[in-house]
Amino acid sequence: MKIVCIGNSNVNGFPHPRSRCWVSLFREMTGHSVINKGINGDSTDGVLQRFASDVSAHRPGMAIVLSGTNDFILLGRGPEEVMENYRKMAGLAMGQGIKPVFLIPPLTEPEQASRAWLDGTDYHACNRQLAELRGMMLEYGEAEAGNAQVIDLQTAYTGGFVDGIHLTEEGHAQAAQLIAAALAHIE
Repeated sequence: MKIVCIGNSNVNGFPHPRSRCWVSLFREMTGHSVINKGINGDSTDGVLQRFASDVSAHRPGMAIVLSGTNDFILLGRGPEEVMENYRKMAGLAMGQGIKPVFLIPPLTEPEQASRAWLDGTDYHACNRQLAELRGMMLEYGEAEAGNAQVIDLQTAYTGGFVDGIHLTEEGHAQAAQLIAAALAHIE
């Protein structure tokens, strides 16, 4: 199956080589044709805007989306706005026969992120928003069972962070395993 993975820097693999990110590891584990369309700093707005060119144009059977953290940290968006973008992405995907799979973003590690990134950013508030988004995404996944799938990286991820936001190489390996296990039913 052809799969497009789209989203932020944790899709792109930052700060590691793309060959060590979860997308590449997922490709190796499953043997699927997997395309990485991660962009550092991207938000759900950006993913939605480039959905046609970066997902639809490839005619995949599935799109895996990981985004949202930058919406809270950089853009000041609320969980409802982020969830609305996910709903729009799902509509675009399903309207083209593409199964949407949404990954719930992991929480940040606030103290580490504060040292490594933006001074004055409230990463605890970001985590509260990510937790609220998780609830919305899980509810959406239950309502859309069979049409869309939601994979909870937020509670399952224990791989640590390079800088409070970006996954370690071990974390990318764990994410790839979690995603592959959740999608083991696909052919």
